[in-house]
Amino acid sequence: MEIASRGCPFASADGLCPSCSLDPAFPPAFKAGGSQDSRMSESSDIRDRSHLTPDDILELSFIRRDLPYVFRRHYREGLRSHIFEVHDQISIERERHGLEQDGILVFPRSRPRYMLRLFRHHFRDMREALEEIKRFQVLLNFLSPSYIATSNEFLVDYPRGDRSDILLCGLQEYVRGEIFDPWSYESHPESLSDQIEHMLEVHAAEGPFWAYREALFRHIRSFVYGIKRLIVEAGYVPDLSGVGNLILTPDCRLRLVDINNISPVSYQDHVFLDDKGYPICDKSVEVLAILEKKLLRADMPPQDALYDIFLHPERMARVRELEREFRRSLREGNAADAFPAG
Repeated sequence: MEIASRGCPFASADGLCPSCSLDPAFPPAFKAGGSQDSRMSESSDIRDRSHLTPDDILELSFIRRDLPYVFRRHYREGLRSHIFEVHDQISIERERHGLEQDGILVFPRSRPRYMLRLFRHHFRDMREALEEIKRFQVLLNFLSPSYIATSNEFLVDYPRGDRSDILLCGLQEYVRGEIFDPWSYESHPESLSDQIEHMLEVHAAEGPFWAYREALFRHIRSFVYGIKRLIVEAGYVPDLSGVGNLILTPDCRLRLVDINNISPVSYQDHVFLDDKGYPICDKSVEVLAILEKKLLRADMPPQDALYDIFLHPERMARVRELEREFRRSLREGNAADAFPAG
């Protein structure tokens, strides 16, 4: 995704960027320039803080206060990003004060329009920041928006005393649906039927049951194919293993919403760990195997190089131990100040 993209964060009051004349469909809730509030001192770098509040977001120099949007901290905050929901102000007011329908006062829960992500990583230079955005672009080349949450990635100056750092942000599509936890289907793949029935009942998903299931499995099959192409042709794999990274939607789709942890694929004996110490590549390949073997029950070739390497019993035993070390470090507060996993 290019830095100056649709819904440019440097848009003027009418929603159009003077330099790129972009479509104003995305909210122009961001502005360039301005000085950081003095309270944002060196010791309060937002990238290093465990949690932020909506007021912290409004204090950022590139956020505009004069637009009808409300920020809410998302209930899932990951190791790599602060995540905030972006709501229409009128939806929040209806949620708080109610809306009369057919003589009955109802309180409809506000649904986010977008998700705002603030990347925690301290980039050394512009090249490193652009490499991060490039990985997301590679992901888009192999998986269409039907399979991932689209996002407008952009870089801003983050004033830090007498200098400015690079802050990576994303204004991401909100994906409606339920968490799809692949690990729960490893031993009990039949339990997916219960989640489908729940989707049909609660989210008014497209039914009937057999049609939803058939459409979902077609989508999962295409999703697996796209990820395997990404692995083989580009040498990358996104984080499929975190709880909440995959969403089951009412329109029979499985979509990836965690787009900021894309790992190189290493076929070496050494198990690759991401910057937080998690064996992301191996665990994501395990998820692919669950989707393909357990849920789809696909006919696998006698020899599949990807699974032969990453699902070898000795390697999986080493990965389990590395994962235990990662969880232990989280509990002890040694990994990113014990931010919640995600």
